[in-house]
Amino acid sequence: AAATPAPGPPPDVAMYGPTESSVSLGTKYRTVMEEIQTHRAFGSMTLTILSPWLLFVLAYYAFNVLAVGLIIIIFLMVLGHLHHTNGNLPASVLTCGMIGACAVGLRCYYGSVLPIHLLHLQREVENAYANEPASALDHASVVRFTTSSTVDDSMAFGMKILDSGLDTFCVAPIMDNSSGSSPAGSPAEFWAVGINCCGNRGDFRCDEGGESAAGGGEIVPAPRDILYSVVGKYFVPSEARHDLFMRAVRAASAVYGVPAGKEPVLVRLDKRSRGEMIVS
Repeated sequence: AAATPAPGPPPDVAMYGPTESSVSLGTKYRTVMEEIQTHRAFGSMTLTILSPWLLFVLAYYAFNVLAVGLIIIIFLMVLGHLHHTNGNLPASVLTCGMIGACAVGLRCYYGSVLPIHLLHLQREVENAYANEPASALDHASVVRFTTSSTVDDSMAFGMKILDSGLDTFCVAPIMDNSSGSSPAGSPAEFWAVGINCCGNRGDFRCDEGGESAAGGGEIVPAPRDILYSVVGKYFVPSEARHDLFMRAVRAASAVYGVPAGKEPVLVRLDKRSRGEMIVS
């Protein structure tokens, strides 16, 4: 019997190599796959960069350790994948984007989310005496002073240091002027604060600070989390820099010889109700 010829490529392919149509098809396939890979990389980068902002705004208040842990894990996983499949440039872009997203997320959290949470969850204290211990206002977000309480403009102090940038951090003690209410040498437990609204000495005009009575207002939150102490404080709005306001209070205490309380309460003077502060 005649031997069956071995199978092989068509004569034209065997003689002349791959046809033009097969080369074109292979090129188009590679192009499509590269585009798909690029779109996937772009999508994963976008979602990863959005994750810090979302976690800081939605989860950090209740689950701070978990939120930070998730941000780190998501970043490392996507960074490793991008570096392996797309090279150094996308990985570098992702790193820069994450740094910026974390900065924006921290600013949103300490500047807006934390104060709104505290206004919702904590109480409003009415008819507080400026000479009572600051500890009496534990778990308060808004305080209203008696009509005998005033901001002592003569002991206002404006602090401008390297950490404060171009801003002046203004503080002035809130005193109770009722007869015999404040013994000599008693500490100033409450301080009115503001940004760029006073002179180096005196001339305190922050918010309602120029009026005769102190009135009251929103208590500046004192963040206790480690992230704020390490890096968060450098990204927050000036109005939320509790640490710098405290430095200004200590400086004013030293300059004027008025003792400050161990943990004085910092107040942004504001006539609005707590409900108006929340919705504004």
